Amino acid sequence: MILLVGATGQLGRRITEKLLQHREPIRALTRPGSDTGWLRAAGVELVVGDLKDPASLDRACTGVDTVITTATSMARGEPDTLDTVDRSGNRNLVDAATKQGVRRFVFISALGASPDSPLPLLRAKAEAENGLRRHSLIAIEDVAAYTLAALRHREADNRMLQLGGPEAVSWRAAVTCFEEHLGRPIEVHTASPGDPIPAMPGFLVELLTALDGYDSPVPMADLARTYGITPTTLADFVARHGSSSVVA
Repeated sequence: MILLVGATGQLGRRITEKLLQHREPIRALTRPGSDTGWLRAAGVELVVGDLKDPASLDRACTGVDTVITTATSMARGEPDTLDTVDRSGNRNLVDAATKQGVRRFVFISALGASPDSPLPLLRAKAEAENGLRRHSLIAIEDVAAYTLAALRHREADNRMLQLGGPEAVSWRAAVTCFEEHLGRPIEVHTASPGDPIPAMPGFLVELLTALDGYDSPVPMADLARTYGITPTTLADFVARHGSSSVVA
């Protein structure tokens, strides 16, 4: 199932038509009062919701394999703004897709999107892009386990083992996991790539800046099976260490 956000817009309609030509199953997120007659007539499943309503996005993403979003506030007015739609709204959609296990997320951005752009729209698009970067974060206890396992397995001799976690997650997904564990929102402050961050070593700032430019999923199923390691998921890690890892 493909969830299309922005299906009633000009670009969204064209994408919908092409998906229908390929007989793809489509669900469209539509706002109350939207003109959805042609979508219904075409056999598109409709779900009423809004990027500003996280609960509606959880429902929309349930059972979905792929999300495609063309949504933007540029042709709208209050209460739809760059902040509520292009920034917070897209963040809500990424969070919902992550929570519901959506496998693919296609985000229509804009050329020149950058946290340093003088244009608010391009800054908001860049924030949404960064929320989609995924990395195989590995728990420190898993690194220790692989170290000992390598001593016991001859398969590790003269071999470089590339380690990662069992799932590739975004920074935003990590924050969401901590929020769910703590039962409260966590205030998040963003910085432009490369900007110094108080109390953070310069080399770490450089590393995090680099990670914002690419994804780093690492297939780990075969390695974990070979070395007898049960990988620690993000949810497991947060359950063990979450309360002591976040400073109120």
